[in-house]
Amino acid sequence: TVTQNAQTFTAAIRTQVFTFLRAWSFGADEAALEVIDSSRDGSETRWTPERLATARDAFRVEHRNLRLDPEARNIRHTHVHASDDGTTWRIEQMLIDLEGLNDWVAELEVGLDASREAGQSVMTLVRLESLVP
Repeated sequence: TVTQNAQTFTAAIRTQVFTFLRAWSFGADEAALEVIDSSRDGSETRWTPERLATARDAFRVEHRNLRLDPEARNIRHTHVHASDDGTTWRIEQMLIDLEGLNDWVAELEVGLDASREAGQSVMTLVRLESLVP
């Protein structure tokens, strides 16, 4: 199944995360939503193009742009945490910005059962926000 090899599955997840982030950073919010399950976040609020645009506007108040170069995609900026019950992975992708502040995160949840059933990673965006209150 798709989740058997953790290294390969993690690589596929990272590709999906950066496909989402690239679309989001370029303002292609509909395309970004096609990459993830937009039906809910951690608080059961639906992700919409308007909500993604609001997050991008907030990001751009402090940052000129999101970096998508090899350094930004370096594995050290991606943190994967398996749930205690083994049903989900929590992905924290640090957003690397031109200013070097790197104070935003995209947090996603990957459902392992749903991914096995779909034959590809199925992820939900939990949050896309600054780490600074």
